[in-house]
Amino acid sequence: QPEHDLDSSSANRVREPMEDYKRWVEDFKKKMEQGEKYNKLALKTHPDKNQDPRATEKFKALLQAKKELEGPTEAEAAQATEAAPAYASLSKIMNRLKQGLETVTETVKRKKFKVSVKKPDLKSVRMPSVNKYATWTVAQREDFRQKVWKLQTESEHYLQKAKEAMDAFKATREA
Repeated sequence: QPEHDLDSSSANRVREPMEDYKRWVEDFKKKMEQGEKYNKLALKTHPDKNQDPRATEKFKALLQAKKELEGPTEAEAAQATEAAPAYASLSKIMNRLKQGLETVTETVKRKKFKVSVKKPDLKSVRMPSVNKYATWTVAQREDFRQKVWKLQTESEHYLQKAKEAMDAFKATREA
């Protein structure tokens, strides 16, 4: 039997690259049309060509829209790749804190005992998207890391106090 027999499954594999190519050509045509439309609109709205007092504002909005449609540049993608490990680590910490606090909060409510310290507010530190995190300066990343560390410390303190309260609660019930 020949090694490359064209059964139905291999025939499908042969067609896929051609369909991918056709899809790519269609996407390319759309991008070219969008580019032409963008260039025409950019010429109309450019502050040097348009005397409208809001021309600068409109032109900036058009630039921002183009940037969002194009997606990240190679440099931005590289930044995101570089930032990904640190971001993943911080995200993992935040998820663990959230899960731990939810579990303890549920137990505290169910058992109806008091914890002597205030529960940390996880909403005080919002995780940015990895792309946004990648655009931050070193100082901004360090500031965020410090906030997560502080929240982690507060959470660990709260969890310790909750454990102590739970132990005291159990001791009173056993006595």
